[in-house]
Amino acid sequence: MHYGTVRWFNKKTGAGLIRTDDGEGVIFLNSDIQDSDPSSIDKGSRVTLDVQKSRSGVLAAINVRSTELSHGTTDHFTYNSLASQHDLDARFVVEMNEKKQGHF
Repeated sequence: MHYGTVRWFNKKTGAGLIRTDDGEGVIFLNSDIQDSDPSSIDKGSRVTLDVQKSRSGVLAAINVRSTELSHGTTDHFTYNSLASQHDLDARFVVEMNEKKQGHF
């Protein structure tokens, strides 16, 4: 699984570009969005995705999911995933969640 930011998304054509946190440009189609509300994906959205190489060698995203809730905050799953992925201290994760919820 990778993390990235939607650079652009044309809802009319159903195509877009995600810049992964590793710096790769990855194309995606509306059909690759796995959210219950695909309209939640737009320019600037933080997403998780899987990357595969197309037959022509282009990097393509599959299983694109927003990491944001409807009110624009990042969900708890994202912080917990990041903690596992980067071996962050669990206390830091709790503090980040509390800060996002306005408890600080």
